[in-house]
Amino acid sequence: MATFTISISASPVSHQAHKTAYQFALAAITQGHSVKQVFFFQEGVTTGSKLLSPAGNESNWAERWAGFSAEHSVPLILCVASSLRRGILNQEEADDVSGSANLHSGFHIGGLGELVTHSLKSDRTIHFK
Repeated sequence: MATFTISISASPVSHQAHKTAYQFALAAITQGHSVKQVFFFQEGVTTGSKLLSPAGNESNWAERWAGFSAEHSVPLILCVASSLRRGILNQEEADDVSGSANLHSGFHIGGLGELVTHSLKSDRTIHFK
């Protein structure tokens, strides 16, 4: 069975990438494969903001990915540089700038090194943009 690392660089509010990536991840696990990590960068990091409030008929990708992560033990990592540029802060970063943390509880902030490390341990890295 194959292992996958998934990366997403698209905004959760304006692209099909999240739906496609989510369906891919579920299908992979259903077929016995494993997903090592879902890494969000560029506009994709906005997925991890607890301030997003999609309309009632739209998917809440933060909640859907957080549920996926909890059910399948797959870490959800936001690129630290992309997150800081877009004002997404964990508690540690918020304390440094006297701000408020707005990171969704299902996500973690990390560096590109985590993407590289997981990619090296995976058979394939799939990017959705």
